[in-house]
Amino acid sequence: MLLIQFQNETSALEEKISLKRNEYRTIKAKPKSLSPELRKIVNDIAQLPINNRQKKQILNVCNDLLESERNQKKTNFPLTSTDSAFLSLLHQQHPNLDNRELKICLLIKLCYNSAEIAAHYAMTKRGVESIRYRLHKKIGLQKNQPLKKYLTALAEKLGSSL
Repeated sequence: MLLIQFQNETSALEEKISLKRNEYRTIKAKPKSLSPELRKIVNDIAQLPINNRQKKQILNVCNDLLESERNQKKTNFPLTSTDSAFLSLLHQQHPNLDNRELKICLLIKLCYNSAEIAAHYAMTKRGVESIRYRLHKKIGLQKNQPLKKYLTALAEKLGSSL
């Protein structure tokens, strides 16, 4: 009996060690911030003697990259440009949402269910459902309006404006 319990605990600890090693590899592999270099490029471009239209186009691309990096830091996982634009729009429309709530909204929009979100945050499914309920209220949705449907519509609105 004690031997089986010991083996189970050993197995659980080995699994935790393996997960921590994977986390470490992920953190170690993250690229360094582009912000300082991009800001320097933006300043250099501003000084170039080129026409204002071209300068504005280049600066817009740089600013989009900076915004994407800021959003990526908020979420702690790689984002597509569409995801970054969605988070920016969501934050503009609902500035009262914190970073974790923004990330959970993104995960909901990406069709993650409560159990998957709970696993990502190491919390219970019920805890995620509670956060979803509070998000529903913070965003100001009616009782019969699903959060996922709202977030999808917001993303579609963004897509049609691009």
